Amino acid sequence: MGLMANIFVAAFYGVMLLSLVYFIHKVMWFMRFRQLQAQLASNALATARSTGDWRQDAITTVLYLEVVRLPKNTAPAAAHLMEILP
Repeated sequence: MGLMANIFVAAFYGVMLLSLVYFIHKVMWFMRFRQLQAQLASNALATARSTGDWRQDAITTVLYLEVVRLPKNTAPAAAHLMEILP
């Protein structure tokens, strides 16, 4: 019976170690993803500023994103906003 308990304890610690390694891997991946996201956002901002009317494009983008997030019962209002957006 002692051998079975030792095997169970070793398996338990092995699983705990693997889950810790997996968690650290996910945290490192998330940090890399955030860094990549920041680089993409700064590149997009630089590109938008280098073009002509970036403020109007930004306002249109924000309005579009707000329309996409509207609940389903506001579909007529969303359709009207989509018509007036360029």
